[in-house]
Amino acid sequence: MLFNFKPSWSHVAIIKAVSIPLGTVAAVFGLLVLLSYYLKLEFIYRPLVNGPATNPLTALCFFLLVYAIFTNAIGKNFLIQKLLVIVVITITGVRILDAYFDTHVYYVFTPFQHMVQLDLESGKQNAMGVNTAIKLFFATLSFFFHTLERPLIAQTLGFAALFFPTMTFVGVAYGESVFYGQMSLITATIGYTLVLGILAFTVESGLLRALLSPHIGGKFSRYQVVIGISIPVFLGYLFIKTIQVSDIQNAFGLFVITLCWLIFLLVGISAIYHEKLDHERRNMEKELIEAANVDPLTQLYNRRKFFKDGNREIKRSYRSKKFLWLMMIDIDYFKKVNDIAGHDTGDKALAAVAKAIKSSVRETDLVARIGGEEFAILLTDTDYTRDAAHRVAVSIRQIVEKIYIPGWTAKHGPLTVSIGVTSTRTASTIEQALKNADKSLYHAKNDERNKVMVEELDTDFNKHGFV
Repeated sequence: MLFNFKPSWSHVAIIKAVSIPLGTVAAVFGLLVLLSYYLKLEFIYRPLVNGPATNPLTALCFFLLVYAIFTNAIGKNFLIQKLLVIVVITITGVRILDAYFDTHVYYVFTPFQHMVQLDLESGKQNAMGVNTAIKLFFATLSFFFHTLERPLIAQTLGFAALFFPTMTFVGVAYGESVFYGQMSLITATIGYTLVLGILAFTVESGLLRALLSPHIGGKFSRYQVVIGISIPVFLGYLFIKTIQVSDIQNAFGLFVITLCWLIFLLVGISAIYHEKLDHERRNMEKELIEAANVDPLTQLYNRRKFFKDGNREIKRSYRSKKFLWLMMIDIDYFKKVNDIAGHDTGDKALAAVAKAIKSSVRETDLVARIGGEEFAILLTDTDYTRDAAHRVAVSIRQIVEKIYIPGWTAKHGPLTVSIGVTSTRTASTIEQALKNADKSLYHAKNDERNKVMVEELDTDFNKHGFV
C-alpha cells in the first residue's frame, strides 16, 4: 500500500506524500481535455490562440497511465494495471515508429479524429508530437519497472522522460519553437507533473535518495543542482538575446567569457559551502570521538580509552626496557554517600575527586574512571621511581581529604580514598597491571582504608611486600 510507508527522512516523506496528488492533477487534466473536445471548447485544449493544442490521444494516454498508477497504489486490479500500461506503450510506440517511417498509423487510435483533422487542414497545430510520445513512452516504462521493483531502472527512465518537457520550457522561455515542436506548454507542464509523481515512488533509491539525504552530502548536492541548473539557463537566455542584437562572433565571445566567470563562481560557492559542511562534519566527528572516549560525569577518560592508550604506553616502555607505574584508586565507603545524601551528592563527590586526581598528575599521564567509584592512573614517565610514584599517590590521598562536598563533608567527615600502586615490570598488558594494582588496593582497603599500598619490586618477582 502506498500510504503505509515509514519515512526515515523528512524530504523523502514529503516527496512520497505528494506522488498521488501529482498523479491526480494529470488525470484531471486528461479528462478535462477529452471533455473539452466533446464540448468543442477549444480554449481548454488550446489555451493560446493559434498555439499548439493538446492532442486528444495525449490526454487519453495521460488518463490511462494515471489510472494504472492508482490501481497500483491501492494494490488492486493487477491485470487491468498491466493492460493499461501495454495500451499506453503501444500507442506511444506506434507514434514514435510513425515519425521514423513517415507514416500516420497512430491516427487510428486518436479520439475525435474529425476535429483534429479540421485543425490540421486549417494550419493549426494539433498532433501528438514525437517529443510528447517519447516522454509518455519513457514515463510508462518507468512506472512499469517500478511495479517490477526495479527502482534504479525506473528512476533512470523517469529522468529520461523529464528531458522532453524540459526542452519545451526552455524553448518557450527563449522563444525557440524548434525546442518544443508540437508540444504545448500545458502538455509539457502536466507531463512534468506526471513524471515527478512516478519518480516519487523511487525516492528511497539511487540518485533521488542521495539528493534528498538530510546529511552533508545531500545538502551539498542540492545546492550544486540548483546552481548547476540556474547557470546554464541564464547563459542560454543571455546567448539568445545577444544574438538577436549583435553578430554571432560577439555573442560567442561574450558567451565564453560569461561561462568562465560563472563556472568560477559555481566552484567558489561550492567550495565555500563544502568547507562549511566539512567543518560541521569534523566537529561532529570530534564530538563523537570524545563521547566514545570520555566519561561524561568526570570528564576523565573512560575504561575503553584507558585500556587502548595504556596498552600502547606499556608496549612503548617495554621497547625502552623500562617500566611504568599504575595506580588504582577507590573512594572509601562511597555507597554511604549515595544512600544517605542521594545520587546527586554522589555525582558531585565523583566529579570533585576526579578533578583532584587530574590536578595531581601531569597532562601526559593517563587518568580514567574505570568503574563506579574507581579511578586509574598510568604514570607515563619511565623515569619514575618507586618512591616518586608513592609520593604522587600520597599527594592524591591528602588532596582528596581536603575536598568539601556541600551536604556531606560538614556532617559526615572528609572523603577518603584507598590507593593500590603497582609497576608494569611483571605485566605485559594494562589488564594484567590493573589486576596487580587491584591486589595492592585490596590490602589498602583491608588495612583501615585511606591508605596507599605500593607493590614491592623484588628481584626474583616471586614475593610481594606492601608498605
